[in-house]
Amino acid sequence: MVGDGSCEKVGRCGPDREVTEAGCLASEECIREGRCRVVGETCAPREEDCARSEVCARDGRCGLGKERCVSTAEGCAKSTTCSESGACGLRDGLCTATLDGCRRSKRCTTNVACAAAGGGCVATLEGCSQSAWCLETGRCGFRDGGCVATREGCAGSDGCRRHGLCGYLSGGECVRTPRGCRDSEDCRKTGRCEYRQDGHGPGNCLATREGCEGSTECRTKGFCGASASGVCIRTTNGFLRATEGCADEDVCRSRGLCAFRNGVPIPTAAGCRGSEDCTAKGLCAAGRRSCVATDKGCVSSRRCAEQGLPAPSASSRRPSTERPWSSTRGRTTSPSRRSTVGADRSGR
Repeated sequence: MVGDGSCEKVGRCGPDREVTEAGCLASEECIREGRCRVVGETCAPREEDCARSEVCARDGRCGLGKERCVSTAEGCAKSTTCSESGACGLRDGLCTATLDGCRRSKRCTTNVACAAAGGGCVATLEGCSQSAWCLETGRCGFRDGGCVATREGCAGSDGCRRHGLCGYLSGGECVRTPRGCRDSEDCRKTGRCEYRQDGHGPGNCLATREGCEGSTECRTKGFCGASASGVCIRTTNGFLRATEGCADEDVCRSRGLCAFRNGVPIPTAAGCRGSEDCTAKGLCAAGRRSCVATDKGCVSSRRCAEQGLPAPSASSRRPSTERPWSSTRGRTTSPSRRSTVGADRSGR
């Protein structure tokens, strides 16, 4: 047995590096190209070996030629090359593109290459104008063998309706416009209503305070402030007014994180005292980033009771009547007077 890899690769597993029947059957060439039997001094394919090989499944080479697997009409039609690139027909011994194959191929779906020409699948003006790309991104025109954006395509695209990409550049690209930003779904949902251009490149739709305050995410999630980078950020007051209000939010109820600083949940004194972590673990005081344990909290906690330690007096277990957001760091404020603080959407 040799150790240079020739046994595993090409079946030369004999003591003098000659091919063997067992070596051919176990070789990489058997799996890849159907070369599974000994013919003279090499491994060669049989017809049944070709039908089981990787080149059959991938390239349609499922028939037996002169000591190698060759393409067949049935093999081409069932091959991966057919489904991916439309080469489903047989011509001059090779799998070649057909009109029906191109239309059903992944290249038609992803690259709008839905017509057959020169043995391959290519894009056409008709294909571009009827494609999903045209509807979604405005790429309804044809140039240099591919689909490109057009003025009419950009204005009628999903990208215009959703993201404000309603303008057209002569290079074949849809770009954002001031009116597109104002009328977009991004404006209504996430407050990105203002068109802003830095330098000479295409501009972007960015969030403003007015846009954020009128957005869906302000009403439902409390993202009512705008950051300097042009995105809506969560504020404490906005969160309290939201339909998913702080008192019902899991982090407030379970962990006492009932206010926000720079868009990140932070603990409040009342929130920690009324939290599930206080009852269960004794984490009843507000720390810098989370609720922390206190002596009284530990003694009153469920963990203490489960370990058989003496229970506190009834007066020490009296629940707080404060609302969980009414105090931060021991200083009580009202939601209407509390300043709003927020951060980028990444701090959610």
